[in-house]
Amino acid sequence: MASTGKNLLKARVRMKALALAAGTFVACQGTAVAQQCIDNIPPSGWLSPGSVTPPAAEDRLAIMDVISHFFWARDSKDSTGLNDLFTNDIVYELCTQGGNKQVSISNGPNDVNSYLGTLTTFLNLLVLRTRHIASNTILSVNGTDTVVGKTTVLVLLQNAYSELPELDYTATLKTEFKKGSDGKWRFRRLTVIGDTTIPGASGARGR
Repeated sequence: MASTGKNLLKARVRMKALALAAGTFVACQGTAVAQQCIDNIPPSGWLSPGSVTPPAAEDRLAIMDVISHFFWARDSKDSTGLNDLFTNDIVYELCTQGGNKQVSISNGPNDVNSYLGTLTTFLNLLVLRTRHIASNTILSVNGTDTVVGKTTVLVLLQNAYSELPELDYTATLKTEFKKGSDGKWRFRRLTVIGDTTIPGASGARGR
C-alpha cells in the first residue's frame, strides 16, 4: 500500500510538471499575441434569464452537436472534420486571468487547425490526454442565422503514470455560431476565458 501511494504521488508530481511545461509551450504558440482581451469578458448579467432569445429547438440541437463534436475531436486528438465545424472567418481566442490576458488568437480554419495541431503534437509527446466536460450551455439568437452562447468547461488531464485524472482548469467558452447556406451551424468565434485570476497560475492553456 505504501509503495502504491508513493507511486501515485510521484505520478501526480510528474503530471503537474508536464502540465506546467505544456502551459509554457502553448503560451508561446498562436498568432498576434496581445496583452489583454478584457473586452471578451462577459459582462454581468450577460445571457441571464430574461435577456435570452432561445433559438428554435432544431437549431439548438444542431449547435449542441457542434460543441460536442468539437470537444470529442479535441479529446481524441482527431482533427478529421474540424474544418466542417468552422466558418471561413473563424476566430479562436484563448484568454486567462479571468479574461484579463490574451494568450493567443488564431484567425481562419488553417490558422486554428495549425494551433490545435501543434498543441496535440506536444500533448502526445508528453503522453497526456484531456477530457473536456461542457455543460450549462445558454444560447441566444443574435440576428439572422446567428446565435451567441456561453458554456461552462471543465478540463481534466491525465498521463500514462496516473491512475486518476486531475483538474487542469475551468473556463467559460464564449461562442458565436453562424448558419451556412447549406443549413449547417458552425463556429464563427470561440473564446476560451480561463477562470484563474492569478498571474502565472495554471489554467486555460487551451488544451
